[in-house]
Amino acid sequence: MPPGPTGMHPVPDFMTRLSRLQAVTIVSIRGRASGIGSELALAADMRFASREKAVLSQFEVGAGCVPGGGPMAYLPRLVGRGRAIEILIGADDFNGELAERYGYVNRALPDAELMPLSMPWRNASPRSINMPLSRPRS
Repeated sequence: MPPGPTGMHPVPDFMTRLSRLQAVTIVSIRGRASGIGSELALAADMRFASREKAVLSQFEVGAGCVPGGGPMAYLPRLVGRGRAIEILIGADDFNGELAERYGYVNRALPDAELMPLSMPWRNASPRSINMPLSRPRS
């Protein structure tokens, strides 16, 4: 596969461009977000998970692979170095509540409340939610 606009392989290229968008990105997780699904969620600005149905993981190390979509960069910033290593090396499943306690997601909510929470922001302008468009990224 040819590299993307950033010069990287298409998968990390997409995640990098998503994380640098000049718009707020919100992910609702209802179900399993493993590997690339988890990496897509990590590249977003805000993550909300269902308490009953969300399962997050980075299974690649358990399968003998290296995660390729950026979790080694995103996770330490969100959860701290020690917990990031636990998530990456352990290859365990994290339910919504544990993911919230770790900082993997912003909030874990009852499944019935998951979509209504993110709905007010869906069509809001950055000014209406008082959030700047440009933000520093490392």
